[in-house]
Amino acid sequence: MTSLLQKCAIGKRPIKPLRLLIICGLLGGCQHPSAPTGVPAILAPAEDNETTHPFSDIISFMLNGASVTLAADAFYNNHEVIIEPPKLGRSFERPDHFRLWLVDGHCQLEHVESKRQLVIAGASCLPATP
Repeated sequence: MTSLLQKCAIGKRPIKPLRLLIICGLLGGCQHPSAPTGVPAILAPAEDNETTHPFSDIISFMLNGASVTLAADAFYNNHEVIIEPPKLGRSFERPDHFRLWLVDGHCQLEHVESKRQLVIAGASCLPATP
């Protein structure tokens, strides 16, 4: 009975075990990075009536200090917020997408384009309903 490694071949040449491991490693490295392992989330209603949105400064930080103004209901009704770049004449900049996730009981904010993720301490999130 032949082993699985002996049965693997490209054309008529058998694949050597080391080559097979290298090929598998290369193919595994081509996988697309996935979203955080959690569920889409929305912010829980705040107990106090804050006039500034709690995530404006965080998103500004994730955008390298760009000025950000969020709608009062951002992340309260939808787990995704899209930040449009300022329109200064003809612009080819793309919008930035942010998604809120509930991961292991913590709120986590993801910047989709850069794949950066931050756990937001002190924020209360609820699973978003479809």
